[in-house]
Amino acid sequence: MEPASAHGRPARWARGLLYCGLAAGPVFITTFLAEGATRDGYRPSRHPVSSLALGPRGRVQAANFAVTGTLVLAGAAGLGRAADPVLSSRAGRALIGAAGAGLIGAAVFATDPVSGYPPGTPGALTQPTRTGMIHNLAAVPVSLGLPRRRDHLQTAGKSKALVPAYVAALPGGASVCPRVNTGRVPETGAMLEVCRA
Repeated sequence: MEPASAHGRPARWARGLLYCGLAAGPVFITTFLAEGATRDGYRPSRHPVSSLALGPRGRVQAANFAVTGTLVLAGAAGLGRAADPVLSSRAGRALIGAAGAGLIGAAVFATDPVSGYPPGTPGALTQPTRTGMIHNLAAVPVSLGLPRRRDHLQTAGKSKALVPAYVAALPGGASVCPRVNTGRVPETGAMLEVCRA
């Protein structure tokens, strides 16, 4: 896939935007894995990635959401300049752009504590906060805007050449796959689901 010049911008600019989109997944995953490994009481099989945005080091995960969202938005802009008509569809760009905006929203609005994380919080949430509800709403476009599995892309009529690009751009699947967590705040499973597909 070669980026095309659009509106007088060189192909180099479009290629840079696409590379931003491709970097989103590895940046997100590396950051949350490193943070999760160093957090006392955090268990990835029990706690959603968003829980890392709580507590004294929460700013690291909040920044991770913001940076990843920005990279996804840049990738969506790059798709608009791509020479491949399948990649540059308006609907695809809009969905991926909405996912980037949702990640930025998740950075701004922290989730509620769940399953006893951070340590010292109750095991069950009795009343969701307004901020937590906004965080969960911000996750909806992430669920809709990023494909979850390779076969979803192929059956949707997308080119098989797109699959590696979409999988690489998938930023950990924030709030996408309910099977990994308790279902209250599903988050980390999409990348695992992609790897199993």
